[in-house]
Amino acid sequence: MNTIIILFTIIGISLSSSHHFIFNEACPTNNTVFHTLKREKFTSEDIISKLIEVGFVTIQNDKISFELPFDLHEMDCGAPDCYTTTIRFSIPNHKPFQFPQQINVKLEEEGCLDTLEKSEGTFILKEQTDLFVNYYSKDLQSNLIIKAGGKLYYYPHKMKNSVSVQQLHELYENSSLELEGEVVPYQISRLVLGNN
Repeated sequence: MNTIIILFTIIGISLSSSHHFIFNEACPTNNTVFHTLKREKFTSEDIISKLIEVGFVTIQNDKISFELPFDLHEMDCGAPDCYTTTIRFSIPNHKPFQFPQQINVKLEEEGCLDTLEKSEGTFILKEQTDLFVNYYSKDLQSNLIIKAGGKLYYYPHKMKNSVSVQQLHELYENSSLELEGEVVPYQISRLVLGNN
């Protein structure tokens, strides 16, 4: 789904230095419900603010839902591929906001593939800072990394252990991911190219 209409029952989101959200009340205007980000110590470096802005994260009462359409599967110029790997999951909308220790995801690949591929898996939180969260799934042998400013990586490396954010950075720095046949972290073209 390329376009997601976000109907928020909240209007403000503020973030303290330890990335805790506070939600305020709704304000429908001219039969249109919209959201505004109230900025109190709230910066573009926050981990999910960009994902809310582009519609990949929605907030509904007691849950925060993620729908992440990864359409870049190779190291190329950033042109979307003919298929999409979509990862969906929800986390509790606790106050203060926190990423949970575990998330259960549904993964779906569709597009120019012979069949619709579906799978499910559990990701365990392996690393967390104010700038990123890094989850690893033993079931799917992959990492899901969500970084500040809307940088996302789904890395289906098929290894038995998690890859750290530092290791991923080193792979990019050393151009190791550009080797033929090397599995690369999937990304989302709208975030890479800045097309909001």
